[in-house]
Amino acid sequence: MSARISFVAGLVLALLTAGASPGAVVREIEVRNVGSGVMNDGYIRTRIAVKTGADLDPDTLSKDVKTLLETGRFSNVDAATETLADGVKVIFMIHNKLVLAQPVKVTGAKAMGISKILDLLDLRVGDPVDDQVVGTRTRKVADEYQKRYYSDATVTWNVEETDGKAGLGRVTVTIREGRRLPVKSVVFEGNRTVSASILRQIVKQPARWNPLWLFRKKQFGAEELETARLDIGSLYENKGYLDAVVEPPVIEKEKKGLTIRIRIQEGIPYRIGRLSLSGVKLFPEKNLRELIKLDRGDTASKRSIYATAQALRDYYGSRGYVSTVVKPIYDPDEFKGVDGKFVEFGSY
Repeated sequence: MSARISFVAGLVLALLTAGASPGAVVREIEVRNVGSGVMNDGYIRTRIAVKTGADLDPDTLSKDVKTLLETGRFSNVDAATETLADGVKVIFMIHNKLVLAQPVKVTGAKAMGISKILDLLDLRVGDPVDDQVVGTRTRKVADEYQKRYYSDATVTWNVEETDGKAGLGRVTVTIREGRRLPVKSVVFEGNRTVSASILRQIVKQPARWNPLWLFRKKQFGAEELETARLDIGSLYENKGYLDAVVEPPVIEKEKKGLTIRIRIQEGIPYRIGRLSLSGVKLFPEKNLRELIKLDRGDTASKRSIYATAQALRDYYGSRGYVSTVVKPIYDPDEFKGVDGKFVEFGSY
């Protein structure tokens, strides 16, 4: 009779037969190669906790299987038990990943350079490969095509064994790009205090009623969208919305093109509350306070706050203390129920 513990692509199945009950003494440990390539028996044995002469512990056996999979060298690891007259025999059945014997071959790519795709795949000769590894890497390529508005792009792959005895293989990645779709519109959600027209200027997208729309079929790159997202966040922060969150743009496919949807969580506007300094030892606090151009009730603009921090930093630096750290600290609870922020400049 036999029992099996099987880990496949992270899925754990733990089965023990009544014949190989927990507590039975482990009399033998066997390592079997059920795949390609050469099995390093010693490598396996030095990484397992199950030992001959010890009682069989299903949890330990399960952990051993997981440990072997986490080495990244195996596609599948099974552990089975066989009942013996005086105990049990534990059998580890190992399926090696293939070793990449040649550079990955990429076909069908036109809009994206082969070198870019290979960088995303990050597979080198000598790397262990199987469907799970290559599938994870090709997902990055597919995501990059989505960012470039090839919403119909598909990325498939084939892992082929070329030398079973040596455990070598090759990988071919096939790309069907489809058509790049134009951006039909940019939609903002959650912008209660900043108009869409102002936000659209940051994204550099004309309004639909603007005649420029007819002549300008804007295509946004991933970096351009990320820059716009950060710029929108800065706009809100400089208006006192220090908790504002601008979510990553969502690209939605429609019949005639793509819609870019940007969701904004504005939060509440803050104003300057109490101002204090801490850690000031080298110079009179009065001198430093003269550099603070913020007053109670002012909009808590992040630009103004950090400009004040820089002024304090420059004051120390001009006097030889170039390593001084000046850190603005916000305390939103200082003025509960009031649009205020507590700002503290610490000099260390």
